Amino acid sequence: METSIIKLKKGTTFEWKNSTKILSVNECGIEETSDGKLLLKLGDGLNKFDSLPFVQDPYRNVKVVGFDKKIADYICDGIRDDAELQKAIDDLDIAKGGSIYVMAGEYHYSKAVRLKSNIKIEFNKNAKIKMDDQILSIITSDVNVGNTTVSISPNDINKFQIGMEIGFIPDNVLGYRAGEDACVITDIKDNIITFSISATKHHLENVTKIVSLNSCLVAVDTVTTTLHDIEIIGGNFDGNRINNPIWVRDMHQNGIITGGVHNLKIKDVKIHSFNFQNIHVSGTILNGNNIGTVIENCISYDSSASGITLDTIPEEVCIINCISYGNGNSGLQLVDVDKCTIIGGYYNDNSFCGIRSAHDDIPVTENKFIGVTAVRNGRGFGIRNNSGTIISGCSTKDNKEAGIYLEEDCIGVQISSCLLESEAVGIKELEIGTSKNVIFNPIFINCITNYSLSNAGLLGITDGMFNSNKVGKFNRIISDSINNQFQFAENGRTKWHAESVGGIFNLVESGVLERLIIAGNETNLQSNFKTRKFGCNGKESQGSVTVNPELPTNITTVDADTLNRTNALLNQIRSTLINCGICS
Repeated sequence: METSIIKLKKGTTFEWKNSTKILSVNECGIEETSDGKLLLKLGDGLNKFDSLPFVQDPYRNVKVVGFDKKIADYICDGIRDDAELQKAIDDLDIAKGGSIYVMAGEYHYSKAVRLKSNIKIEFNKNAKIKMDDQILSIITSDVNVGNTTVSISPNDINKFQIGMEIGFIPDNVLGYRAGEDACVITDIKDNIITFSISATKHHLENVTKIVSLNSCLVAVDTVTTTLHDIEIIGGNFDGNRINNPIWVRDMHQNGIITGGVHNLKIKDVKIHSFNFQNIHVSGTILNGNNIGTVIENCISYDSSASGITLDTIPEEVCIINCISYGNGNSGLQLVDVDKCTIIGGYYNDNSFCGIRSAHDDIPVTENKFIGVTAVRNGRGFGIRNNSGTIISGCSTKDNKEAGIYLEEDCIGVQISSCLLESEAVGIKELEIGTSKNVIFNPIFINCITNYSLSNAGLLGITDGMFNSNKVGKFNRIISDSINNQFQFAENGRTKWHAESVGGIFNLVESGVLERLIIAGNETNLQSNFKTRKFGCNGKESQGSVTVNPELPTNITTVDADTLNRTNALLNQIRSTLINCGICS
């Protein structure tokens, strides 16, 4: 049996009386009286709701089968819109939950709406949710050092709190705006707020504003309750940060913040201009994770921090085809997040990174970035303290520092089939604590430097592999392990040199290795050749090069300045490998 859903505009007597909304012809509106009665009116396309006559029998000829969806279609009058949505959520059955649909219009929120389990809240694509200016009081005179008090209205007193709420960044905190100074709340009593001005500051000049920064939608577990099965779909969320001070001490404003939610889905949301993270998903106090998180087709921009932030989530996270741009930190930030899969998406013009995956202490593991694009950021990908991370089929362009930046403590990172275009450095890798990384078939277009390995001669890259089937310019390749492999094919004739105490260098199809420096000895290889390998263990002194133990031992020394003798050595090595069946 199909479910029938009827969408009606509903409001209290007070809201309808103060609303300028004109219902279209035969559009239904319901007025909820103070005694709980529901009265129906039909629009005529001309008159306001308050001027229309009531339908005497509102339930006549109305048949609803399997009605299971609660409708919260609010009057867009900018009066207590957040309270109306909160009431609709609170009215849902605590065990069964339900769905809420928000129709098109502009809604004004001054306080965070708190979600609960088993809830789906769906916003019309033309529903705009705007955070009100969070300025509650204005002090017009100078404030000297010491305790200062300010009176606020009884309706505002509940918006303030001291300290942090358990489990997440508070969404109702007191601060003030005056240069870059800060204050501390010392008391809230009888509608009087007392705060202390730092003794290191002389005074606050001119206008000082008392503000209360609120998040928009909040779903965070508590000490005793785990939230689960929450969907947020659609809507245009505006944090209005231009009118909400950004540099107030200990104050944060998130758009959508969730913590510890099992089975969370955020889809088709447009969100921007919040004074911290636009979307912040984290694990929190009860269970430490968000199991089954999906963020899909969302657009996030103009946050003062990162567009989308995932924090302390161990597994089962998928971000699909999101766009995040123009944020003060990164487009997508993963902090202590394991086994996260990022598929598609476009991350551009962010101050720090398009994609940032990092942790200071324990390495994050097995994150996957597939088909992601990063353009005009500080760094396209910033990867730090990652183990087993995969970057595959991604593209970068015009990032300021590097397309893909492997910072310190990256172990076993795999970069495959990525396009890096017009970068200062296509792939930049730090040697500190880095090992067993694999770079396979990168494509470089118009990069000043294709591959850069920093901190040369310190710790070195160990047991890694670099493979390229395209033309490349490699200013410097440095290796300290005999297990490193560097392979270039398809007319890789551009100039590069390698410095190594070991490794296998394989050039195919007219490859030119201009300089090869092994254990301090420079060997020139200038002629074209096919499938030629050279290896050494770097244990001999200046003036000689020793081949790997696996290679013929009757070949001992090569004059580094004689091209012909060098080629002869390589030919002998190749013949031996063919005879042994190692290569053809």
